[in-house]
Amino acid sequence: MQGRQGDLRCAPGGDAAAVSISAVNTYTLDRGTFTVSKKVEGDSAETHKNVAFTFGYSCTSDVEGEVSGELTARGDGTAVSGPALPVGATCSVSEKTSSAQVNGYDVKTPEAQSVTIADKDAALFFTNVYARQTGTFQVTKTVTGAQAGDKAVRFCLHLHRRDRGHAEGQGRRRGGLRAEGSHGHAVHRHRGRQGGRDRRLHPGGPGGPDGDGF
Repeated sequence: MQGRQGDLRCAPGGDAAAVSISAVNTYTLDRGTFTVSKKVEGDSAETHKNVAFTFGYSCTSDVEGEVSGELTARGDGTAVSGPALPVGATCSVSEKTSSAQVNGYDVKTPEAQSVTIADKDAALFFTNVYARQTGTFQVTKTVTGAQAGDKAVRFCLHLHRRDRGHAEGQGRRRGGLRAEGSHGHAVHRHRGRQGGRDRRLHPGGPGGPDGDGF
């Protein structure tokens, strides 16, 4: 509230005229706000820091009623401010889970947070935890013919992951071989009387689905 102070002097005498005084008070509404900071953890966190995450907020006060909207924050921890609100307003802030989805990853998003607006800005922190989705495949080798016998068959496994480069391995198992990886192909290393040769196997055959592979 703002006002002015002054002196009033009245002249002596019974016939003095009445003095009319008026005063105006000016009120200023105290306001505050909240800030949102976003962090990411887990697999490929450095990459997910560049993602723009969307948050929705809904605030209520006796002075201005309900105020709602959205704001965007990146996963690098930089604070983003909400709207200016009357002190005493209550707000609920939550992350829109659709903005947190990344192909190939599972994500755990935080719960909504509530805050009461005060003279000092209220800081809210949200953290997402990402986990890479993994899978497996199976390679089975069968042989036929009179001279097949119970021979060991060797496969070389070449794996490729987009963010971690290549990996190679080999295994030997009588009656079949199982291997695990994220993406790649198997090479059947065949040895016979005429020397050796490698054949790249695909599901259904060495050249594709119409071949005679595994």
